[in-house]
Amino acid sequence: MTEHQTAGLTPVQWIAARAALPEEVAPLVTSANDPGALVQSLMQEGLAPEAIRCIAGALPAREGVWWAWVSARHAATSTHGDAIPDNVQEALNAVERWINAPDDTTRREAWTVGESVGTDTPVGAAAAAVFLSGGSIAPAGVANTPAPPGICGTLVSTAVVLSVATSPPAVMPALFDAYVKQGLAVIEQLGGWDVAIAKTWQALEAQQREVMNAQAAAEPDATGGQPS
Repeated sequence: MTEHQTAGLTPVQWIAARAALPEEVAPLVTSANDPGALVQSLMQEGLAPEAIRCIAGALPAREGVWWAWVSARHAATSTHGDAIPDNVQEALNAVERWINAPDDTTRREAWTVGESVGTDTPVGAAAAAVFLSGGSIAPAGVANTPAPPGICGTLVSTAVVLSVATSPPAVMPALFDAYVKQGLAVIEQLGGWDVAIAKTWQALEAQQREVMNAQAAAEPDATGGQPS
């Protein structure tokens, strides 16, 4: 991953921007040699949610949603044991179906079921990440309305953080550590930070082009009519 490929930013700077890190952690960004070092520094400073946002910002949609789904499933099991509410289980199943077969049908199904549990829950946020991972967010058959580029990663990090926040306070530090390690393992499986960032960068560029094309298609032509 070169600075040219990330709009003149180093990978660390790009990740920090994607994660919307606060200005107070700027010294950590400056001193980090690579994104992994930045994540480690954030964890040492007790800034696990920020570390999670960095990892989520680097992950492609499918890998990120898998990470969110695993954490949401663990949170559901920890909270409900064997008595997971039907709508929560259905949402977990819908997200899993998209991970296994990411197409428009499974994407929309995840959103429909996820809405029933609420996007302020771990699995609801994971389902929203699925829906906003790509494709139109308008009803089927309506003019293409792409999701804002990058919002999937935001919802992935939300799902992971909520998975910790809904757990007993005594286990939160251990869960943060476990989920960060799991996210880093996914980065490693992809081939490292440079490979992960390159894939995510390409996806974001494609999403931005889709947004621009949709906007152009919706604009009236010079005669006041709609473009053909």
